[in-house]
Amino acid sequence: ALAAMDANRKPLFGADEERENAMYALLHFLNNDYIKAKRYALTAYEQGVKLAGSPTLPAYIYAVSLLYDEVPNLDEANAKFQYSIASEPNNPL
Repeated sequence: ALAAMDANRKPLFGADEERENAMYALLHFLNNDYIKAKRYALTAYEQGVKLAGSPTLPAYIYAVSLLYDEVPNLDEANAKFQYSIASEPNNPL
């Protein structure tokens, strides 16, 4: 089902594109496809930063997905994880 969704994507721009990439990152993450989750999460994170947002969910997904790399970049994973937590201090999760 995710492959069909990926193949039928319509072009979006700005905040809509960032939200869509975050959604795809989350769906792939929940489906244990950490390679695709990491790709979508990084794209959503970079778009969110460009839009002056606070892309905490993409940062979290990217950080955790990095841990599944053959040689994980622990410094980058730690930085993105800390960003995802520090940027939402009032989030009860």
